[in-house]
Amino acid sequence: MVETDPLGGSQQSYTPTYCVSKIAQEAVARFSADVFELPTTIARINAAYGDNGGLLPMVVDRVLAGHAGAVLPGHSMCSPIHEDEIFDQTPAFEVESETRKRSFMR
Repeated sequence: MVETDPLGGSQQSYTPTYCVSKIAQEAVARFSADVFELPTTIARINAAYGDNGGLLPMVVDRVLAGHAGAVLPGHSMCSPIHEDEIFDQTPAFEVESETRKRSFMR
């Protein structure tokens, strides 16, 4: 990596700011958790999709439109998860964050 490389190093031409936006979002979450003493869990969800799109529909749409499929170098695992499953699991994240906050405050 050199200074002229794109920040975040996204190899997907259709989402050049994806990596840097994730880095920025995590920085804001960590800052807010620290400064405002908010219980916070950062969930790194792999390949979310839902009624309004997401990674899988975006890739399928690109292939159906005649674009080459994006294949990243090396071994890449993809774990698709529907937005309904994310919403169903959100309360568990909240409980985990609150538990960590209580144990940290002791």
